[in-house]
Amino acid sequence: MNRPKEIIILQFVDSLIPLTITYNSRKNVRFKFSSKGGAISMPPFLKNSDKEQFIDKGKSWTQDYLTKHPEWLAVFSKNKYQEGQIIKTNLKSYSIVRKEYSGKTQVKLSGDLLELKIPENPGDQFKILNEIRTAIHKRISKDQLVFIERLVDETNDYTLQVDINNIKLKYNQSNWGSCSSNRNLSFSSRLLFAPEWVFISVIKHELAHFKEMNHSNAFWNIVKAIDKDYLRSDKWLKANSWNCDF
Repeated sequence: MNRPKEIIILQFVDSLIPLTITYNSRKNVRFKFSSKGGAISMPPFLKNSDKEQFIDKGKSWTQDYLTKHPEWLAVFSKNKYQEGQIIKTNLKSYSIVRKEYSGKTQVKLSGDLLELKIPENPGDQFKILNEIRTAIHKRISKDQLVFIERLVDETNDYTLQVDINNIKLKYNQSNWGSCSSNRNLSFSSRLLFAPEWVFISVIKHELAHFKEMNHSNAFWNIVKAIDKDYLRSDKWLKANSWNCDF
């Protein structure tokens, strides 16, 4: 029986870093860092003393990683979403208007103004920050979806000309895009921070999946035929993923 994942919060400098603990059948312990924060993977059914030891090592590893890559601190800053802050995507910029009150977290979009209503003295600051981030993604994704639909249609018209059922923007941190057997395309709203040529490259990647629903040689031959930038865009996304978030 698999053990559910656990999340602990590490405070480092002025940032709140989530550490996700997962369990698998491997005997070794692994640490990594991504847009989701730190991650610790370890075998299940460890003694509590061994588990705590690995968690301490994971915390130390994460702190060392952040010291070497301080750009990630801004992503998880507990001082994000302040009055007057500008969120600049590739297509449009938004200005934050913030108000603290006694109710629940609310985010509304009015033109280019993001109106944030934040609970006073929140008990769980990390939870509030995550709620705000997710709500901002939803509001701005809805605002910019029509432009992305047009970009996908234009790219499809001069490449594979496949039949597309639906196009969505989602706050996805595990991948940049996906294609379903129902001919639906989904793209991470984090791509709104990427240059247009990078977004187009991801679109072409997903369009190629309409022909090959795998990553076989046949699939990559299609990608190479329609996208001369696929290696360069992959490199850009790996180097700049830390900056692709609200």
